[in-house]
Amino acid sequence: MGYKMAKIKLGNSYSNFLRKKEIQRAYNFVVDFHNLNGGIDTFTIPDHNAKHNHIDIHRTLMKSHVKNVVLPQYQFESEGQELGPSVRTFPKLARKPLDLKIEMIEDDEHTIGYFIQYLQNSIMNEFGVYRPVYYAKDRKSLKIVVTIFKVDGEKVAEYSYYNCYLQTVSEATYDYSSNEAITHNISFNTDYYSVKYYRSDPTLSGEKTNGLEGDARSAGQDASRIT
Repeated sequence: MGYKMAKIKLGNSYSNFLRKKEIQRAYNFVVDFHNLNGGIDTFTIPDHNAKHNHIDIHRTLMKSHVKNVVLPQYQFESEGQELGPSVRTFPKLARKPLDLKIEMIEDDEHTIGYFIQYLQNSIMNEFGVYRPVYYAKDRKSLKIVVTIFKVDGEKVAEYSYYNCYLQTVSEATYDYSSNEAITHNISFNTDYYSVKYYRSDPTLSGEKTNGLEGDARSAGQDASRIT
């Protein structure tokens, strides 16, 4: 007498997931730095040390310079309100800084070292004196955009972090006994961020169209709902 084995009903979507493994890979991302003094991913450091001929330093950040990135998210706290014998709690935006952490790989042109100097120069001069107050707008104008995509290059989401400025930089260790690449762990403080989502519309025969778009604002304002 044979026995019929019980099977779980997975559904078409989950079955397709198991067959194709349509997962988001951690390495499918790129990072762009906007509003540098040379535009996107390009910056210039004026050379004020040359007595006769100024030799400015021009560098361009490449996608391969970014090893990894940690995307901050808004955090919420609970706030209670007494309503007679009962207490109702509500979510409240936690007033904590948004720290965008990026690990960058140095090249033999010292591009990341110059980039760190560029970021430091936007806050203080070579004598360690803070820039005047009227530079504050320029000092926090950096926008960092992280784009997430599928294996075929199709965009999935785009995170834009606004008013970024340098917060911390890790120490770089040069060692004769090592052949490891030099990396820099850089932390940026950002005021707020927005998220743009992309999706493929099956009714358009594979054509890509912009999908949902949400905008999350700075502390003190509510994160807008995505509809």
